[in-house]
Amino acid sequence: MTRPFFVIAVGWILGIAMEQWLSLSIRWVAWVAILVWLACGWIVFYQRRFLALLLAVSACLAGMLHFAWVDESNSTMLEKGVTEGRIIGKVDSQPKVDGDLLQMELAVNQIQTKEKWIDLKGERILLRLWLRTFTEKRKALQIERGTGVSVIATLKRPDPVRNPGAFNYQEFLYRKGIHWVGEIKGWQSLRLEDPHSGMFRYVDQVRTSLVKQIEEVYPPKTAGLMSGMLLGVREAVPAQVEDDFTRLGLVHLLAVSGFNVAIFVGCVYGGLSLIGVTREKAALITLCSLPIFVLLTGGETSVVRAGLMAGLGLVALWWRRWPDRLSFLGLAALLLLWWDPYVLFSVGFQLSFGVTFALLVATAPLSEILPFRWSLLNQTVAVTIIAQLVSFPFILFHFHVFSYLSWWANLIVVPILGSVVTPLGYGALFFSLFHETIAFVPAWLSSKVVSGTLTFIEWLATWEGFEKSLAPPPWWWYAFYGAVISYILWSWTGGLLRIRGHRIMALVLLVGSILFVDRSFHIIRGEEITVTFLDVGQGDCAVIETSEGKVILVDGGGNLGFPEEEWQRQRREYDVGRSVVVPYLHYRGIRQIDWIIMTHGDADHIGGLSAVVDRFPVGGVIRNAHPPGSRMEVALMKQFAKKKIPLHVPSLDGPRSLAPGVTWQFLHPDSTRIQSGDEKETTSTNDDSVVFLLDAGGSKILFTGDVEARGEEAIRKRWDLPPIDVLKVAHHGSKTSTGTNWLQEIEPKEAVISVGEGNRYGHPSREVIKGLQMSGSNIWRTDQQGAIVLRISPKGQRIESTMSKDLLIDGQ
Repeated sequence: MTRPFFVIAVGWILGIAMEQWLSLSIRWVAWVAILVWLACGWIVFYQRRFLALLLAVSACLAGMLHFAWVDESNSTMLEKGVTEGRIIGKVDSQPKVDGDLLQMELAVNQIQTKEKWIDLKGERILLRLWLRTFTEKRKALQIERGTGVSVIATLKRPDPVRNPGAFNYQEFLYRKGIHWVGEIKGWQSLRLEDPHSGMFRYVDQVRTSLVKQIEEVYPPKTAGLMSGMLLGVREAVPAQVEDDFTRLGLVHLLAVSGFNVAIFVGCVYGGLSLIGVTREKAALITLCSLPIFVLLTGGETSVVRAGLMAGLGLVALWWRRWPDRLSFLGLAALLLLWWDPYVLFSVGFQLSFGVTFALLVATAPLSEILPFRWSLLNQTVAVTIIAQLVSFPFILFHFHVFSYLSWWANLIVVPILGSVVTPLGYGALFFSLFHETIAFVPAWLSSKVVSGTLTFIEWLATWEGFEKSLAPPPWWWYAFYGAVISYILWSWTGGLLRIRGHRIMALVLLVGSILFVDRSFHIIRGEEITVTFLDVGQGDCAVIETSEGKVILVDGGGNLGFPEEEWQRQRREYDVGRSVVVPYLHYRGIRQIDWIIMTHGDADHIGGLSAVVDRFPVGGVIRNAHPPGSRMEVALMKQFAKKKIPLHVPSLDGPRSLAPGVTWQFLHPDSTRIQSGDEKETTSTNDDSVVFLLDAGGSKILFTGDVEARGEEAIRKRWDLPPIDVLKVAHHGSKTSTGTNWLQEIEPKEAVISVGEGNRYGHPSREVIKGLQMSGSNIWRTDQQGAIVLRISPKGQRIESTMSKDLLIDGQ
């Protein structure tokens, strides 16, 4: 049997995936594994057939058993009811200081509660501290890995997913063995001890000094990017550069991973070969230098994974077993999955091993049949085609968005950064250790190339229409696509199937599978109308989707800004539009917005719209007739004008058709009154919020913005409102809105309150909650339940929450 390690790795991966899906107890898995292993032993002893299959099955059960054991052991030792205490432990990773936020992972020894000391060796906690002064920040920057910590902190569980399709931070921490987040009660409660000397602390210090060397020899414009590319210091990369790279599918270049490891290995191995060192000795020397590189670039999971794969590849060269490289790839996967089986679920692991496997199998034969004259160009094109085809389903599963410019961007940018910039960068960094003057030439050359490349990427990122949101397809599509890719690789690079008919059929199937994903949003949706009240913290945002694909965005959330000093500003200021609204729209497969409803100009309603408009075409904007009242609103109006998005004021007439079976009717404010300047005593635009009634499949949903008692009374006097199925409660449940007369008039069955957890305003008020309860409404709160999703179909109305999984079907 050939390549047994590869066969075992495939079986082990399937075992982990099956255990994650089935969630069987370790006892059940152990009994099944023993029985199957006995059966396999009998077949091998008496039949001596199907050895590869039996080995894969045995590995599958071993993977299930190992993962079940690891997962059952991954639990907190902290007793229930413990919410606060003095925690004693040691900083377990490089602390991160971003603006006025300090975060560090702590390996806990003990925790002191009011009653007793609890031994918690093995527990890990993520500590957070909001810094209040620049002096505190200076002290925070001096904390190193290994520092002893004694701190008073409030403990809470990490939040689960609050919006559909959002990143699962709780699961991310769980897979790192972290079950609690500790909020530190001020710097004064934090006691630090001198760190113990250790290898990782020394490596962190060397890495910090290397970053300073890069800042010395490179201009500020390119120093951050070079630090990210050469040393994996992602936080040094400017946020806008990171956004452009992400849009074009180039973000893998900003983190030290397989790309950088390959270049490092190529430079060292190639340089040794050029001076006459034999292939085996060059492989051995490069292998010995590889751990140093891995440590100096941060020792993160991605670089360890890439370093292990490269190291085993060098072992294959050293032992003259390069043709058996798939076995070494399988061995690398086995070692990583044994050490941490959760790594299987990371996009980095999936892309690394999936793409590497395809490149090892198909690059050489595919480059041979490409028609270009230069072999290097053939190899570059072959690598790009294979990497893009194989990575597509992983990107779709994890990110729900894909740029068709990614193919061309990778084809052009990767060779430039890989063949020119990164080798020159490592050369400049190496020479700068002796004297900065020696490093001038490679630093200057690489800086010029980087500047030109950044200009090209920035220009390319402005192209519109190439970035597509892709709704998650059904599970069987992934299996079908995998089979199609295997068929393509076989028919275009294999032996028996390299005939014209199979090649054409393979391409037809590939185009068909991509077109299915491209249109699956409309196929899966059916006749359902969806209204999602997103959890955007202390703000408002709702997304209306009709069965025909029309999309209306009601407000965009936002942060109520407070003055900050320069030292408090984080590398990437939190933007609810970029962090919540845009990912949700991608997840839903939404590619354009027909209407944006700006109920009024407060920051907590419009702050996230800029990011949305930057990423999606918009058909039109409806807002009240007030002139822009803040710099944020003025900037947003300029963005609308630049994008040539028409602005409208609501017309208070009868219902208008939005889509088949869907109408909407604007109820407030009276634009004529606002434009004429009547009722000048009104000092707030809250009462002039755009209010409209949506009738979707017979369900009546009332959107109220931040309208207050005066506006509610004006609406009551002007309109004869029907009973409301779903009310978006005005002004986050403030006591200035949602009065008794209003509730008696509309009789809402369901009430949705969009409000931030632990907000400083005390929303929602007790009076509003009591009033809603008295009126018989079911109350839904985004602070407690996450996003609230209303689904309307011919079968009826269904409303559900994201966090608590509460569910009502037709009011039951």
